[in-house]
Amino acid sequence: MASGSSSLSLGDELNCPICLDIFIDPVMLDCGHDVCRQCILQCWEKEKKAFCPECGEVFRDKNLKANRALGVLSNKIRNLNMKNTVDSSKVFNPFCDEHQEELKLFCETDKKLICVMCLDRRDGRSHKTHNFMLINEAVEIYKEKMRVNLQALNQKKTSVQNVLLKQQQNISEIQEQSNSLQKHITSEFSKLRSVLDEKERSLAKELGDQEEDILKKMEINLREIQDNLNETEEKLSSVQLQLTQQDAFILLKEDPDKGKSDSNYQTTVAEGKLPLGSFKGPIQYRVWRDIMDVINPGK
Repeated sequence: MASGSSSLSLGDELNCPICLDIFIDPVMLDCGHDVCRQCILQCWEKEKKAFCPECGEVFRDKNLKANRALGVLSNKIRNLNMKNTVDSSKVFNPFCDEHQEELKLFCETDKKLICVMCLDRRDGRSHKTHNFMLINEAVEIYKEKMRVNLQALNQKKTSVQNVLLKQQQNISEIQEQSNSLQKHITSEFSKLRSVLDEKERSLAKELGDQEEDILKKMEINLREIQDNLNETEEKLSSVQLQLTQQDAFILLKEDPDKGKSDSNYQTTVAEGKLPLGSFKGPIQYRVWRDIMDVINPGK
């Protein structure tokens, strides 16, 4: 009992942190912790990143180093636990329930253990016409078949694992390629945006300069018009005041041409137009030459 208890306690120390069971095909991560190969592969695939489920360290590469010593020890503990389970179950009765004779033969036809007396039954259910053999021989034959099956299963497991790793590698390659292309796309459009932004600033400044030149002339003319209007209003007020004068003597003392309008002065409107052809319409055609400097078209 002490041996069985020790094996179970040791088995607890050999549990995978993911499946919480004894290691199967254990591998060591870069951080030094051990996990089942299949468990960690499924975990990484689900989480879309390589990391240690025990300490949380994230890895750049998916390195899995087989821990053969731990695998051998885990298999021994697993087999010992299975043996303890079998020993604790119902004890096998080596005697025939019907004839109380020792079971020495195996009827391959009925897949049943029989005694010698089972061969001489006269009730029509004799095993004489069946294929039978000694139990030890049957055990060896069955074990050999199981070994063949085990070998085939191990080969299939290895093959499936190789395909799994290859598929994961292909997924990683596509993801890395996509990230690289995304950076390239961002860089190329950044160059285009830089040229377009610079051209936009240049055109906006050119428009602003031309607007300033035209408005400057118009504002100068506007001030001259305003000054002339003020002068005309003063003269108008003065003439109106003279006309209201009732005293003829005072009226005649004033110069009647004092408020006479200057016939040589002409009020004009300063014209100005922005060059619409430079700023209106398909501007992209005019900046195309500048953009071509940063474009490297393929064939």
